[in-house]
Amino acid sequence: MAQISERINIMFNKDDLLEIKDYCKKKGISFSEFARKTLMKEIREQEEHDLLKFINENCEFVEKEEEKEIKAFLKNYDESQAEFVEVNLNDILQG
Repeated sequence: MAQISERINIMFNKDDLLEIKDYCKKKGISFSEFARKTLMKEIREQEEHDLLKFINENCEFVEKEEEKEIKAFLKNYDESQAEFVEVNLNDILQG
């Protein structure tokens, strides 16, 4: 099923708008495509930054012995036998 697009209005000063339009023309993409891709890229980068900040603020480095145990576990890990649940960033932030 095709997604329904929505129209929004964004205000730019004349110089910024001209610069953006010139850039889009050089790249051969529409203004809308450029705006969509740029905004989505910014969101993903910010979410990655937020995750890194969360990890740095809430997780400590492991001791060498614990690191060895983790590496040994991962070496012998068989995903088909796993009793774990995969989580994503949204699961962590909402949990």
